[in-house]
Amino acid sequence: MKKSIMALALAFALGAQVPAVPAAQDGGQAVAAAVRIGGSGAQVLTINMLSDYTVDVVTAYNGVQSDERAADLINRAVADGKSSVVAAINGGFFNSYYDAGKAISFPANFPQNSSAIVQNGRIINLGGEQNVFGFTYDGKAKVDRVKMTVDLCFRGEYAKITPWDVNRYNANDASRVSLFTPKFTLPFTPRAGSVAVTIKDNRVTAIDENAGGKTMTIPKDAVVLLIHAAPLEEIKKQDKMPRLGDTVDIRYTYAPKKTEDAALWANMKTIAEGGRMLVWNGKNVARDTSFNAKFDSDSKQSATGKAQRSFIGVNKSGEVVMGTASSASFVEIADYLIGIGVTDAVNMDGGASSMLYSSGSFVTSPGRKLATALVIVKRPQKEIKPPVYVDEPSGWAKTWVDSISSLLPPALSGGYQSNITRAEYVRVMVEFMQKASGDSIDVIAAKNSVTTAGISFSDTDNFLIRVCAALGVMSGTGNGQFSPDRFLTRQEAFVMIRNALSAIGVDTSDTEIELPFKDNADIYPGALEAIQYLVKSGIIDGSAQYFYPKVELSREMAYVIVAKLLAE
Repeated sequence: MKKSIMALALAFALGAQVPAVPAAQDGGQAVAAAVRIGGSGAQVLTINMLSDYTVDVVTAYNGVQSDERAADLINRAVADGKSSVVAAINGGFFNSYYDAGKAISFPANFPQNSSAIVQNGRIINLGGEQNVFGFTYDGKAKVDRVKMTVDLCFRGEYAKITPWDVNRYNANDASRVSLFTPKFTLPFTPRAGSVAVTIKDNRVTAIDENAGGKTMTIPKDAVVLLIHAAPLEEIKKQDKMPRLGDTVDIRYTYAPKKTEDAALWANMKTIAEGGRMLVWNGKNVARDTSFNAKFDSDSKQSATGKAQRSFIGVNKSGEVVMGTASSASFVEIADYLIGIGVTDAVNMDGGASSMLYSSGSFVTSPGRKLATALVIVKRPQKEIKPPVYVDEPSGWAKTWVDSISSLLPPALSGGYQSNITRAEYVRVMVEFMQKASGDSIDVIAAKNSVTTAGISFSDTDNFLIRVCAALGVMSGTGNGQFSPDRFLTRQEAFVMIRNALSAIGVDTSDTEIELPFKDNADIYPGALEAIQYLVKSGIIDGSAQYFYPKVELSREMAYVIVAKLLAE
C-alpha cells in the first residue's frame, strides 16, 4: 500500500498524472499494442487519420522557452472546449537540465527548445535542414529530411533577407540575422551595433538603429528582425535594408529530400523536428550519416546504444504509428517498424521525456516536464490554411500598374504599398521618359544639350540621378547632397513629373486652373504650377477634397501616374 501511495505521489510530482482531457470516442481508431523491441517492452499506437483528425505541435505555455506538465500540454490542444484528444507523444529535444529551482532567465537559465517547430504553417522555432514529422492541412502525415527557411521580402522580391533561424539568439555571434516572434517570451539584450526592425500586419512599423545594449521584449502582436552589425553593412550595400512603412512578404519554405512530395510539404500545417531518422522509403537508415551524422558524436544518441526511446512514423496506409520503447537501440526500433509496414519514421526526445498518451490516459508517463508534445486531435471544424500575404498592387491601382509592368526594373517590381524613395523615382522617371519619347536617356540628354559634367552629389554617384539633375527633372536637397533614400512627397513627385515631360518636349505651360483642394495652403509655392498642370490635364483627380501635398508617395501611386501619362 505504501508503495502504491509513493508511486502515485511521484507521478503527480513529475506531471505524469492522468489529465482531465476529453478523449475521442471513435470505435478504436487509435489501436494500442504492447510489444517487445530489442528484447524489452514497448508500447505502440496506430492511428487511422480520419477526416476530422489533425495533428498539433503544442508548446509549453504557448511559447518556446518553457516546459510544462504533460497533462497541461495535452490540455492546451483542446482548450477550445469542442475538440477531443485521440493520442499524443512527446515532441523534440530541449534543455531539461536547467535549474528549475531558480527563476527562469535568458540566456542563463531556461529550458531552451533545441528542435525546429512549425505551427499553423509558420516556423516558430529554429529552422534549417532537419529530420522531421509533418502533417498537412488536408490530413496527410509525412516524415522526411526537410530544409525549412523563412524569407522576408521588403519592397518586393528584390530586397530579400533570409534570417538564420527563428526565436534563437546568440549575442556572441556578430554575423547573426534572426527573426523573433511573440513565442519568444523572455527579455534579452542584443549585442552592440544591432538594428531591430519591427513588423506588424506585413508592414515595417518601427526601426531601432540603436537596439544594441538595451533590454528588448518581443511585442505580442508583431515580429522583430534583429540584424547584427557584421551583416548590416552588406545588407545596406545591396539596397536591402528595411525602411519604415515597407510592405513585407514573409515566406516560409519547406523543401523535402523526397522532391516528389514538394507540393505536400508546401501545405504543411504542423512540423516537429526529431532526432535520428529511423526509416526512410522503407529502409533502415538509423546508421545513415546523410541523415544522422550530427548524432554520432553523442553517446546517448548512438545508433546501437539501448535506452528509453520515443518514435513516430507513417505506414503504407498513411496511418500514424507512434510509440515508446523502454530499452532499445535506434537500429532495433527501425527494424521493428519496417516489420509492421512503416515506410518512414523518426525518433523524438527520449529518456525521461518519453511520453505516450491514448484513450484518456498515459500509456507511457514522462519522468519530467516537457517543452512540446505532438497531439492528434479530433476537431469538428475543418482547419483552413491561413491566407498568404500576396505582394500585388491594391485593387484601385492593379489595372494601371499591370499595364506598365514591363517597364518596371526588377528592384521595383513589388512592395507596391511601400513608399518610394527619391532614387527609385529617378528610375521610374527615366523609364517613363524613354518610353514616352522613344529615345534612350542619352539621346534625351543630347537633344537637351546637357551632360553630367560638373554634376555631382556627395551621397551618390548614380549616373541616372546625375543625368536627371542635368535635365532639370530633379535637384539635390542642399549641402551638395541628393538624399537618394529619402521618401518622396506627393508635391515633390508632381514637380518632377512636369519637369520630365518638359525634358522630352511636352508643352506643360497650361496651368490656368483654380485648384479645388481644401488643403491648397499646404502646397509649396514651387510645386503649385506643376500640380495645376496635372489637374488640368486630368492626371490628378480634381474632384477630390484634399490633395495631401506633404504625404509620402507610394510605389503604386507613382506607377499609376506614369501609366496614365503613357495612356494620354
